[in-house]
Amino acid sequence: MSGALGRAWGRWVALTAAQEPAHGLAVVRIGVGGLIFVDRALLSVEGLVAPLLAPVGAGGLGDPLGQPAPPLLYRLLPADPAAALRLVEGTHLLSLAAAASLCLGLWTRGSAALLLVLLSQFAAALPPADRGVDLLLRNVLAILALSGAGRAWALDAWRAGPQLTPAWPRRLLLVQLGLVYLGAAAAKVASPWTPAGGWAALSFAARDPAYARLPAALVLDLHPLTQMMTISTLIWEWGALLWLAALWARATRTAPGRLRALSNRLGLVGLYLWIGAVFHLGTHLLLRIGVFPFVMLALYAAAAPPEFWARGAATARRALRGS
Repeated sequence: MSGALGRAWGRWVALTAAQEPAHGLAVVRIGVGGLIFVDRALLSVEGLVAPLLAPVGAGGLGDPLGQPAPPLLYRLLPADPAAALRLVEGTHLLSLAAAASLCLGLWTRGSAALLLVLLSQFAAALPPADRGVDLLLRNVLAILALSGAGRAWALDAWRAGPQLTPAWPRRLLLVQLGLVYLGAAAAKVASPWTPAGGWAALSFAARDPAYARLPAALVLDLHPLTQMMTISTLIWEWGALLWLAALWARATRTAPGRLRALSNRLGLVGLYLWIGAVFHLGTHLLLRIGVFPFVMLALYAAAAPPEFWARGAATARRALRGS
């Protein structure tokens, strides 16, 4: 291979073969595993395991066995409703154990893979209850299962210590993050997201009883603010195009180019995520949308250079030894 194609292939090989400290992936693993554990544990606390995960006849709202291709888990359930419910509840507890194991970094890859399989089976029990964040988490679990996320800050690394790991899983998580924002922006085509609808989308959402945290009267009083938030949300989500370009500029910082140098000098990757953190925390205060904001913030950890986390860990160890 020669010429421009050969050079492009060489850059791609260098990008995917790069090695780095595993600390960045470890932070994502801890955050994602912990959030999945909390989110799934709430199903038990709120008595939703049977309605959302069990089949019809065993207390569930869904009919997974009535689907053209029933999920394997539900095909294996016994015919007795009580026994079927016990097995579903036991499998739910197994998913909690896998989430805890992932968070702790114990059998990291196996825990991520098992959790991915279990959550995929549960998602098919009642498809209307499968949230966007659930799909995102399954994508992240697939990447973690193929990564070296257990090579730092994990029980798996207790004896061996932190090790280098391929950089591509962390970078792929960042691409996934950008695609989430672009997909969300592309889906906002209803009139309340436009001048024709008065930029009223967030005002409507904040007054929806299913999501509202604030009294409807207060939201109406804050209508100009929610209009500004609606416009800002659209601008920021479409800004993910610029952010993905900034990521590439950072990954290829040694290459020539004025725009690449300007992006790196301005720190556009970090600036975009700081704005995103404010956006997600503000959305959490305005709307009840579960773990979604915190899952996104957990993925933000992948954007920090892995050396940042490694240096932080070394600084913390020195501080503890000196105290």
